[in-house]
Amino acid sequence: MTLPEEYQQWLNQRLNWFESLRRKLSPGDEPLDFMNMMLLDIAKSLKEPTAAPISVNGDIQNLVGELAETNNNLATLIRTLGGQAQATSEIEQISFRQEVQALQGLILSEHIPSDGHIFEVIIHWPSGCNALVDVKISHGTIPFCPSVPLDSFLALDDVTQSFRFWERVRIEEKLFCEIQNGDSLNPHTISVIAHMQRSG
Repeated sequence: MTLPEEYQQWLNQRLNWFESLRRKLSPGDEPLDFMNMMLLDIAKSLKEPTAAPISVNGDIQNLVGELAETNNNLATLIRTLGGQAQATSEIEQISFRQEVQALQGLILSEHIPSDGHIFEVIIHWPSGCNALVDVKISHGTIPFCPSVPLDSFLALDDVTQSFRFWERVRIEEKLFCEIQNGDSLNPHTISVIAHMQRSG
């Protein structure tokens, strides 16, 4: 798509070097920015009685043409994203959520739904944990979150933290979530989500 000179001037006035580079690498939303700018100018002109009249045969027709082209581009993008959504249907989620009483510990387990790789573990420690609630994730006998040293745990406070991996798992294994509450006064509820990519 060739961009109108007016739009190029508008972009050059508003974009810094990094944004300009991003636009070169990902130009998909440029027509939307331009149409938004045009609509704002038209709306401003309609509200201001002293503003110059709008050329119905010029600006509006150009805008309608841009809208039609953008509509076609969006339809293509939606079709493309639909294909990506099918490709990502190979992702499984395993979740744990458990309240652990003061000075207690437990180990939760879930079957691994298929062969594949765990690529992310998200753990939520609520406010008040004060790094007293330890969490460790493992599959079979292999701890991987955290991975070293083998007998270590993670303990944070008032945060939802994502950890990235590429940990190979098999359908015959179980995923384990070990939680130790070292708080002598309060129970705490810990949430864990593991995302895995099925082999395929």
